[in-house]
Amino acid sequence: MGWNKLVTDVADLAGMPESALAAAQAQAQAKEQEGYLLTLDIPSYLPVMTYCDNQALREEMYRAYSTRASDQGPNAGKWDNSPVMAEILALRHELAQLLGFDSYAYKSLATKMAKDPQQVLDFLTDLAKRARPQGEKELAQLRAFAKAEFGVDELQPWDIAYYSEKQKQHLYSISDEQLRPYFPENKAVSGLFEVVKRIYGITAKERTDVDVWASGSALLELYDEHNELRGSFYLDLYAREHKRGGAWMDDCVGQMRKLDGSLQKPSPT
Repeated sequence: MGWNKLVTDVADLAGMPESALAAAQAQAQAKEQEGYLLTLDIPSYLPVMTYCDNQALREEMYRAYSTRASDQGPNAGKWDNSPVMAEILALRHELAQLLGFDSYAYKSLATKMAKDPQQVLDFLTDLAKRARPQGEKELAQLRAFAKAEFGVDELQPWDIAYYSEKQKQHLYSISDEQLRPYFPENKAVSGLFEVVKRIYGITAKERTDVDVWASGSALLELYDEHNELRGSFYLDLYAREHKRGGAWMDDCVGQMRKLDGSLQKPSPT
């Protein structure tokens, strides 16, 4: 397990929603510990940065998150992935050279819309130029709000999400936690599949006769309007130890036409 922090006094987590406290307590109990276990997984990290009144804790977690798995920060070298990243870059360059590309960027773009790396850089530079004025305007508004309402003279990086949430509540009298009860997992997932069905005519059906790797994960098959199987995917919504963080998708089996003419159906996760 990477960086983690056990908090034994709930007062140090003042401002945190009940759902986040319950999750942190469950994390601790799973490790046979008393208190609230915080990690750098997004479901644990974001509630602290967004709701926790404890600025020192927000700073500690921000610094740990920003320098995770590196040779920088308070845990420099402890879980350093720098040598692995350097090896990946070297092998990617070697692969690109073997296949006749100037760089791995050119190889990657061979199957994408952009014609070359410079076009990508130009697009990103132009996007940043257009977005920066609005971003600076919103940051200035946030600074003014934090100063007027909380007497904060200077916003630190670990303050941005916290005071943004306070500003949202001040302006609109609403927070994500107030909306949470209206979107339990079963309703959110079934609602998503209903939208997919209306737009694309695709129906999702769960398979219960197959093994899955964790409680809460499931295999679903997708059928078109003619009840023909178009593909399948594994759904695994919750963060846990040893699982890649964040929201992501990857291929288990890609779609392809086999030599005998049959079509192999795709299966992502």
